[in-house]
Amino acid sequence: GRTACGWIASPSILIQEGITEPYKKLLALTAGPYCDSTNVEMQIEHNHFSLTALQYKWYRNNVLLPGKITDKETIEGIRYGDNIYVEIINPTPCGNTQVSDNLYFYDVNPSQRPKANIVSLKDTLYTLNANDTVRYTITPSGFGLPKVIYTSTVPAPLHSFIGDSLIVFSNIPYTFSFKLSIGNPAITCQFADTTQQKTIYVSNSVVPKNYVFNGVGNWSNPANWANGEVPPSPLPFNGTILINSGTCTLDQPFTVGIGGQLTVAAGANLIVQGNLIRL
Repeated sequence: GRTACGWIASPSILIQEGITEPYKKLLALTAGPYCDSTNVEMQIEHNHFSLTALQYKWYRNNVLLPGKITDKETIEGIRYGDNIYVEIINPTPCGNTQVSDNLYFYDVNPSQRPKANIVSLKDTLYTLNANDTVRYTITPSGFGLPKVIYTSTVPAPLHSFIGDSLIVFSNIPYTFSFKLSIGNPAITCQFADTTQQKTIYVSNSVVPKNYVFNGVGNWSNPANWANGEVPPSPLPFNGTILINSGTCTLDQPFTVGIGGQLTVAAGANLIVQGNLIRL
């Protein structure tokens, strides 16, 4: 006789009608090869028109990806060796039909990724108006010039490339951090892990300056400082401030720059009325 799931031809044979399995072909729509941390748009080929409402579960390296529930998704940050796996579920009155497919990403081997090594011995730049150079090397060769990615929170200083091994930074007003990202000339992408972050310290004087507070009262009063020199804000790299005696009232905003040091001697006091910021 006929059941909700099909016809019974004999007591031992069940013939199901109208239950069609979904296709299980997983495609990467974003063209390869794939660099490190590439966002890849992916789609499942299916015969949805002949099925009920399909359900989808996406996994990266056996970990469920929350929010990925349609047949077309962008998987962020694909890396070498990632396995993207998808389950396609077709709910039916007789139970769920489930199939799956997966796709491995092996297009860019880590050993083939370019690496940039910053080899400059000059980690502190003292010139604010002239040009300062930083050396680097790229292995293997043939990838062209890198891209400078500034990782500090300040606006990026101006830079240019000289040849294939020098970066020239010009008119640098502050300490900054950066890394290099190397592109593949055959495709429009960058490799995110081509170098570690590098910090370049910038000072406006070759010899770090020391500022000593010997008076009583406001910070902004030159008479309270040795030689009448009030510390500039931000305090330059490796500069030091010593509140040597009395009570000093910080009556203005002040920033201690990277590498700078503010010390309050025993018996002295510092009262902060303005903002005191440490970079």
